[in-house]
Amino acid sequence: MKTPALLIGSLLCFAFSLSAQHDPFASNTAPWQLAYQQANPYQLEILYGDVPGLLELKANADFELPQSLLDQGERLTVAISKEDSGHLNYADRIILDYAVSPSGEGKFDLKLRYKRSPDALQIYEINTEVTINAGKWIALGGQTRDEVKTLTNGEETRQKLSRLFVFRILERGKEISSNTTTVGQPFVFQDPTVITPATETSSDIILEANGTVYVVIQEQATEKIRFRGSLKEGDREVVERNGKVNLLFTAGENLAITTNGKTMRPDSVGTAKITLP
Repeated sequence: MKTPALLIGSLLCFAFSLSAQHDPFASNTAPWQLAYQQANPYQLEILYGDVPGLLELKANADFELPQSLLDQGERLTVAISKEDSGHLNYADRIILDYAVSPSGEGKFDLKLRYKRSPDALQIYEINTEVTINAGKWIALGGQTRDEVKTLTNGEETRQKLSRLFVFRILERGKEISSNTTTVGQPFVFQDPTVITPATETSSDIILEANGTVYVVIQEQATEKIRFRGSLKEGDREVVERNGKVNLLFTAGENLAITTNGKTMRPDSVGTAKITLP
């Protein structure tokens, strides 16, 4: 039986913005959206991309964030509370794990793992752990590359590019005019690499898709988001959990769920919610 999307939203909602990603549970006026914003008054912002030229980054020094990165970089925004953690998976192209906790007035301790896989042979992975001032960008860099373009007359042009990864925690509704950033430690660059999957346990939730489906998994006791993301046909995702979870999905007919040695398929078509003990 279908569960109305509005009722689902009142139980669990999230903010995850990416240029190519549509959030099927998004709303700007629903009462549950306002309640969610009150419960998650901060947002984690991430910018990633290449900027022209060679950047001389010095640890713990300030520099101006390039406008080209602000205009053209890949941007990811996640709504968070003052003490929060989560896992996001965008069609296996972008994976984000984060944990944030308060560290004094206006500061946060942040653990971050960002993995970007534009194709099977290129994997960029950033792992960092920092104390961050609210509203202050932190920049990680260290990789450069040559961009070669062939003109219509056959001539080649070559340009040096620097790769930048910047992030900040910002209180909702408070815009920071300054784009000054603090430079952190260079990130890890792997090309190519092999990621060893975690060992599965019987209580883990295994999601298998035979079509496109968007899934959100939230623990009942802690209300932590264990997984949210889009799966396409052939995708398989293993999600760790502790205790009962609420599982929301947009297309139950495209999803198989395995946990505690049992595989089930939702008996509803379209958006619905189930609870796994």
